[in-house]
Amino acid sequence: MNAEHSATEPAATGGAAGMAGIKAGLISYFAGNPVAANLLMAGVAVIGLLAGATLVVRDVPLNVPTIVEVAVESPGSSAREVEEDIVRRVEEAVIGISGVERVLGTAAADRGTILVEYSPLSDGDAVLHDVENAVDGIDSFPPPNAKEPEIEPVRFEVTALTVAVSAAHLGQESLQRTAEHIRDELLRLPGISDVSLRGARDRE
Repeated sequence: MNAEHSATEPAATGGAAGMAGIKAGLISYFAGNPVAANLLMAGVAVIGLLAGATLVVRDVPLNVPTIVEVAVESPGSSAREVEEDIVRRVEEAVIGISGVERVLGTAAADRGTILVEYSPLSDGDAVLHDVENAVDGIDSFPPPNAKEPEIEPVRFEVTALTVAVSAAHLGQESLQRTAEHIRDELLRLPGISDVSLRGARDRE
């Protein structure tokens, strides 16, 4: 055991010494050649700038929810009745649709909600159509005391910008007209689909 230990120890020592020698050699080289050090620094800076210019920046995350919601109102029904007569039957009908990854049902008094989550790689319109067909194909559905199902995709909206409008010498009505004018101008810009006002009063 002692012989083996003494045989490997010089090798380890020699390896550490070799690494130290390489580091010392690099430091000595760049210390003696400032032009090479400056060129290396400039190269690293250029590579960083090029990499930064190619980065993709998104205001909206890629993991946008891909969900279809099925909502059925059933006035006067208990949560248990909604679970048995609505939620469970819809879940069984849509779980086998191509692209569907998960189905989450919620039963409450007077209302049942089923969220159908599908793969981001699937065609949303096709999944919505398949869900509608699956629900329409359920026998004797909806129950006599329930309303027709409401089936629609879950919308995902992101607030990109908030503009505050204030004035010390304008009344509420004038300030609201100014905000409405700004809203109308923003809606004329390409790429803007919705602008909402907050804090505005309803006109009488």
